[in-house]
Amino acid sequence: MYYFIINPVARHGRCMRIAPRVLAMLDARGIPYAAAYTQAPGHATALAAEAAAAGYANIVVVGGDGTIYEAVQGVSAYNVRLGFIPAGTGNDFVKSLGIPVHPERALEALLAAQPHPVRVGLCNGRVFLNIASLGFDAAVVAWTARFKKRLSGMFAYLCGVIAAVFTYRSMQVTMRIDGREQSQKVLLMAIANGQYYGGGMRVAPEASVQDEYLDICIVRSVPNIVIPFLLPLFITGRHLRFKKLVRYVRCRSFEIRAPGRALNVDGELIHFEADVHCKIAPRSLCVLAPEGQLQ
Repeated sequence: MYYFIINPVARHGRCMRIAPRVLAMLDARGIPYAAAYTQAPGHATALAAEAAAAGYANIVVVGGDGTIYEAVQGVSAYNVRLGFIPAGTGNDFVKSLGIPVHPERALEALLAAQPHPVRVGLCNGRVFLNIASLGFDAAVVAWTARFKKRLSGMFAYLCGVIAAVFTYRSMQVTMRIDGREQSQKVLLMAIANGQYYGGGMRVAPEASVQDEYLDICIVRSVPNIVIPFLLPLFITGRHLRFKKLVRYVRCRSFEIRAPGRALNVDGELIHFEADVHCKIAPRSLCVLAPEGQLQ
């Protein structure tokens, strides 16, 4: 039996038009399910934990990356299968699973999906599925949150990018990669389990959600005027060609010393006052995804 966790405000309320269509398809086929709607930020965590504790084996998130992030926090200690109906703005994590972004097609894929183990990351003990990052993109998330109070969707995000281009200052970061310490000034740094973030930017094109490594993409400091010319490269993953600008490494553990900086963890801004320690969790998460589509 399926338990659906629906975020009614995902994609600025469009999820409330998507969810009834998905549930109607289940009703038409006589497939048993239960459904609950989130009521506040963080509620998906509680709903997922309650559903797992109640014995639901298949928990399906209808929402965006933020809702998925919350649900994972609730089920990480349980043996459940997690499914996804993309209904957010970016829908980045599901791209690494090969799940269609069209809701009805996503449900068809879900009903025919096979369980697959995927690795998850830990950031100071906090679970993340996709990418944790700091620097320019975290500044974009912060600015976008401000603009979302007055604007909607992609327009708020574009305004966030523009504001960050004019205001962001590159940071000096001390890092330790598999125990080797170094320091440099960076534009951004992505600690990746999945490949995509920022609404489809392929920041870590060699990452796999099934391997035991974190993929680290470090972009060296550049003048802000250059940033808009770099963004198209990240959409296609071609930024890795520029070896003098981009450093790309794979590792089992990664540490950052940047006190007071905010990290963008699966789309959620989190402030860490102490050093940040990232690694792949020893325990996998089971997801429902199309056969042969995982990246």
